Amino acid sequence: MLTEADYLYLYPFMSPNEIQAEFRTASKNARTIQILYKSKGYLPQRKALMSIVNKSYAIADLEVDADEWAKYVWNEIAKEREYRKQVVHTRLKKMLELYQ
Repeated sequence: MLTEADYLYLYPFMSPNEIQAEFRTASKNARTIQILYKSKGYLPQRKALMSIVNKSYAIADLEVDADEWAKYVWNEIAKEREYRKQVVHTRLKKMLELYQ
């Protein structure tokens, strides 16, 4: 079962619906995940991602086109998303092995 720490670790790289779809029975439902984020004072997931992208322009190379920069940032977000999914899947797999 996913823990609160897992949900917070996946934020904002996965939406509550994506978490539920990815982790199926190990996950709470999307609404419960949204309530968790709201109780922590987090922005809605999509707004948080857009905030990351928008704030990234402050560190952008001035010689790089804005569209190229956006592609780069979204690519880095996708990499981080996949990495975090793997971390959580690995933890779940270890937990299942322990209890079998």
